[in-house]
Amino acid sequence: MGVSFLEDFNSMVALQQSLTATSTNKHLRPIDARRDLNQIADLIEMCFSSTIDPDGESYIRQMRKAAKNTPYMQWIGSLGEQAPFPTSGFVWEDEGRIIGNLTLIPVLHHTHPLYLIANVAVHPDYRRRGIARQLTQAALTHARQRKAHAIWLHVREENLGAYQLYRSLGFVERARRTTWYYSKDIIKPADELSNRLRSFTRPAVTWREHRDWSAQQKWLENTYPSELRWHLTLRTNLMNPGFFASLYRFFIDARIQHWCARFRDQLWGIITWQPTTNYADHLWLAVHPDNEEIAAFTLLSHIVERYKYRRPLSLDYPAGRASNAIQSAGFQLHQTLVWMKIE
Repeated sequence: MGVSFLEDFNSMVALQQSLTATSTNKHLRPIDARRDLNQIADLIEMCFSSTIDPDGESYIRQMRKAAKNTPYMQWIGSLGEQAPFPTSGFVWEDEGRIIGNLTLIPVLHHTHPLYLIANVAVHPDYRRRGIARQLTQAALTHARQRKAHAIWLHVREENLGAYQLYRSLGFVERARRTTWYYSKDIIKPADELSNRLRSFTRPAVTWREHRDWSAQQKWLENTYPSELRWHLTLRTNLMNPGFFASLYRFFIDARIQHWCARFRDQLWGIITWQPTTNYADHLWLAVHPDNEEIAAFTLLSHIVERYKYRRPLSLDYPAGRASNAIQSAGFQLHQTLVWMKIE
């Protein structure tokens, strides 16, 4: 990320002075991580306790641990937006108590500076007072002052109130994505569809060949459009079967594996397993649209049998696509997020 985009902590101080000069709102101010981090962690945990995943729980624990380390927090505060914890964003304070939060995460995508709005949380006792709206408006002002190319956010599909709020502020829906999890600790009996799919003459599962790369690229773009790929750990350059890509994977220890579904020498789909240090290893599914259900079920069932005793598995996939097949392979729906964008 360029220095012009990620400046130091002085930019946040200047913004705070600007807000103070132009607004009579005594509750809204930029985040000061050196004194706010612990309260922000408490607020996020309270507001998202029913939906937070293991990675989110780990992040909150790290925030609390960091908040207790005074020298570390002084260093964090000096980094501004480059810090690993939320130092860019806004809080709503009432009598010294943080009851609203919005985090701004800077991203550089194809040389274009973007912002992701995250962790928009308001204490239950203070909701429906316009706090989330004012926090979001402050974030939009900040991003525009920094000449961001676009601002993104995501909202849970069932949170219609937040969805309408962001629509009213100019955000446009760009995609709906569902996160699926498989864990060996979750025993899911085979359903009727699963038994029916298993009874079909299914494609054979083999290793990926060099000739499959062109189709895989095309299907990956369809399933994980480049516009949305910036927030994923998907790196298609690591999937290239060429010599230099293989050499690069060796040097960075990128241990990814690919499996293909073929029927009578016709390629129906490819799935990629990517290990991570997070809660779950990632799966990237790319299949022919005409055979999506059976190819998805075949490949996911194969992956489950091969990796089920290692670590949990996660799949990010377009909402509503191949849902029955994914569930029949043993995966559970975690959440569906609506991704929204404003230029």
